[in-house]
Amino acid sequence: MSSCFMIGLHTGRGEHPELANPNFQIRNTDEEATFTWAGFNIISQRVSSYTGSPSTGQFFNKTIETILDRSSPVPVPLNFIILLECARFSNRVSKTTCASLEENRGISHHIVDMFEEEFDKVQRLLFPGISELDYFTLLSTLQDVQAFYFMPVPGFSSEIFKRNTLKAYSTAQLVVRQALKLQDEIGFLFYAPHFVCRTLLASACITLNVLLSPYMKDMPVHAKDAIMQDAITAIKTCSVHDGDLPSRASKMIESYWSVHHTKGPIDIPMKDVSQFSSRLGTSFAFDYIRRWKRDIEASRSSVTNANGKRQATGTPTASIDLSVIQPENAQLIDWDAFMDDFDWSFTPDYFNPT
Repeated sequence: MSSCFMIGLHTGRGEHPELANPNFQIRNTDEEATFTWAGFNIISQRVSSYTGSPSTGQFFNKTIETILDRSSPVPVPLNFIILLECARFSNRVSKTTCASLEENRGISHHIVDMFEEEFDKVQRLLFPGISELDYFTLLSTLQDVQAFYFMPVPGFSSEIFKRNTLKAYSTAQLVVRQALKLQDEIGFLFYAPHFVCRTLLASACITLNVLLSPYMKDMPVHAKDAIMQDAITAIKTCSVHDGDLPSRASKMIESYWSVHHTKGPIDIPMKDVSQFSSRLGTSFAFDYIRRWKRDIEASRSSVTNANGKRQATGTPTASIDLSVIQPENAQLIDWDAFMDDFDWSFTPDYFNPT
C-alpha cells in the first residue's frame, strides 16, 4: 500500500511528473496503475479475511469506484470486477462485525442476515451469466459472511440458530462441489491461490460440525461419509508439499471424522467470543481444529489401554468423547497428524523434499 501511494498508483494514472527525477524515474501506463491498485485491494482483503485480522490496508477510493461502475477509461474484464466487488463487500462486512464485537459478545444474526440479503442482490443485479470460476468466488464470499452465524450473541434462539447454520451448511456444500467441479474441468485446485484452501477448510469445518449435530441425525451414514470425503478431498488436493497446511488439515479432519461413530449426535460447540483465539472468521475454523486435535491427544493414552477405561478428565464437554475408542479401533486414527502443533501456515524443507 505504501509503495502504491508513493508512486501514485492509487490515482489510476501511471505518469506523475512530480515523482520523476534524474536518478529514479517512474513510468507506468494508466492500465498498469489501475490493475496494480485494484489487485492490491483484492489481495490484501483476502489476506485479512483468512488471517482473521481487521481490514486495515484497504482504500476503496474513486479509482476503484470507476472500475466497479464501468466508467474507468481502462477496460477491466468481468472476472476482475467480480473479485474487486467481493473484496469491497468483505471489507464492509469485516468493519461492521469488528464494530459490533466491540459492543457485544457476539454477532447478531440480524446483521448477518442483512449482509446476506445485500450480497444476494449484488449477485443477481450485477453478475448475470457469470463463469464457473466467478461463481466459486461469489460462493466463497457468501460463506465468509455466513461463518458469523456461528458466533451468535448470548441468549440466541435455538431455532433461528438451527436455520442459520443449515444455511451455512448448504453454502459450504456448494463451495466444495463447485471446487471439485472446477478441479475436474480445469485442474483448479492444483493451481489455486492460498485463500481457496482456507475457504475449503472453513467449508469442511462447517460441514463436520453440522453432520455431527442432531440436525442430521436421520441422514444415512453412507451419505454423511460421502459428503465429508468430498470436503477432505478438496482440501487435500490443494497440497503442494508434504506436511503443508492442506495436507495436515485434511489429515486432522479425516482422523476426527473416522471415529465419529463412537458417540451419538452432539450440539454444535459454542463459546463466548472472548475465548476465540481470533474474533473474526478465521477463528471459526482454526479453533475447532485445535479443539479436535486436543480431543484426540487427550484420548490417546486411553486408546492404548486394553481395558478401554474411560478418562475422568481431559475431554471438553462439548466435543466428541474419543476416550471410548477400543484398542482395535486405534488404527482408524492417523496419529502422525497430531504429533506437531497445528500451525497457520508451513515452512517446507526445500533441501529435503519428500
